[in-house]
Amino acid sequence: MLVQKMYNKLALLTGFPQYTNSVDTPDITRTLLEYLSQGLNSVIDNLYIQNNVLERFDTITVKKGQDEVGVEGIIKSVQIINRDKTFDVPYMNNFNQDTFLTDAERAKHSGTPKGYTIRKGYMRLFPIPDAEYTLKVVVSTTNLVWANNDVARNTVEDIEDSVMADSKFCDLVVLRAATLLLARANNGAAQILANVYKERFDNYLEHDLKTTQGNRFFDRSAGHFDIDRGLLG
Repeated sequence: MLVQKMYNKLALLTGFPQYTNSVDTPDITRTLLEYLSQGLNSVIDNLYIQNNVLERFDTITVKKGQDEVGVEGIIKSVQIINRDKTFDVPYMNNFNQDTFLTDAERAKHSGTPKGYTIRKGYMRLFPIPDAEYTLKVVVSTTNLVWANNDVARNTVEDIEDSVMADSKFCDLVVLRAATLLLARANNGAAQILANVYKERFDNYLEHDLKTTQGNRFFDRSAGHFDIDRGLLG
């Protein structure tokens, strides 16, 4: 969700003017962005033991012959868009990450990527892309903010930023930011919003069946990476 949209929701909840441009109300803009950042990190802290919730959704375009892609965070899932259809690209446990590296070998093993492995910190696709493809990558990370200079971080710093998470998560951030802001102003509405936040937060967890918290028979400390099994899908 665009930070500007979250900013306007926060402004509506707290009685501040909505965003118009960078020069009209710079002090208010800085204040609300700071509280959005605090709200984001507060929600991240609340959700950290259920860290499968902390997902960022990236769209990556790979060119012909580009089989290595830099991805920040632990990869949870990869999908490829081919001819307007979306297909899963699974992690290949038994694939040698150093296979087919010479030019001659690469030429023989090109096509639509069917899987990936990790090589020297990069996601390596196989077969090697024979054309330009679009990948949808979900990563586990606390760096959910995507800046307009293609940098991922865990702080809201600019109105042009985006929080790369689902809308319910972003609404939790707005509610938490509004609670913190109104509490500082000793506004009685802070307690009302705090109660709403708690109910929404609990509801969010109950509907998130992908988390290790939701699947209570799993070890909650498992996270997304297991030493013996590697990356978890």
